[in-house]
Amino acid sequence: MAFTWLPQVRGEILDRSPKSIHLAWFALAFLGAHAVCLMLFRSRATLLTYPFLILAPSLALAAACWRARAAERQSRTPWILLAAGLFLWTCGIGLSAWEDLFQQMPVGIAWFSDFCFFLYGVPILLAISSVSGRQRIPLFVWMDGIQAALTAYLAYITIFTVVPFSDTALEPVSASVLLLTYNVENIVLAVAVTLRLRLLPREKDRGFYKLLCGYLWIYAIVAGVYNSWAAVFRRSRSDRRDNRRSFSAIGRGVHDALTARE
Repeated sequence: MAFTWLPQVRGEILDRSPKSIHLAWFALAFLGAHAVCLMLFRSRATLLTYPFLILAPSLALAAACWRARAAERQSRTPWILLAAGLFLWTCGIGLSAWEDLFQQMPVGIAWFSDFCFFLYGVPILLAISSVSGRQRIPLFVWMDGIQAALTAYLAYITIFTVVPFSDTALEPVSASVLLLTYNVENIVLAVAVTLRLRLLPREKDRGFYKLLCGYLWIYAIVAGVYNSWAAVFRRSRSDRRDNRRSFSAIGRGVHDALTARE
């Protein structure tokens, strides 16, 4: 009886959101710290970039989980799905760091990190198309889950051209094709949430879709610019590698000719 006030205090703490200005200052400080690290340690740019790339989605994932816990029960599903998407994205960037820093994977083809990046959009799409708890039908929830699993299966086959858990060697698609797929996926998600927001009646869940709409459009624009730059960088890197191979072949040919003449 003496602690009956604790649930009320807990609810007040969960409902107390940080001010937007504080979040904006934190974002600027985060980007500034990243930029300073890159300027001071240019030779280790890749090694220093990945902690920031992992920390950013991890913070977003924690915020989505916090909002899912603070929201009313019938409004939690979109936040949980958003958190699932951010979790896949965090796993993808973690795998990308492992592939780049430890495995030295080739940059011109897709790997398992790209599979996670692609699947990131599946829970986001489910969050866009989800309905409130009062309108949810259990059969449709199961159908959405089956469709998500089928999407993951087809995505794996498309990216690696083999069936999962088979003994056949992987034949990943080129990174340029996958970057184009990412851009299309991001635009489709942004347009879908915009249409959902315009058709949504005035209710509490509208705030979630406003936030998601802003995030997806910003993400689509920034990711599109980055993917275009990455495609050019990978192409130039591949060209330089081919030129080095050509020069080496010419050098070996000249050396063999001179040796034969002697």
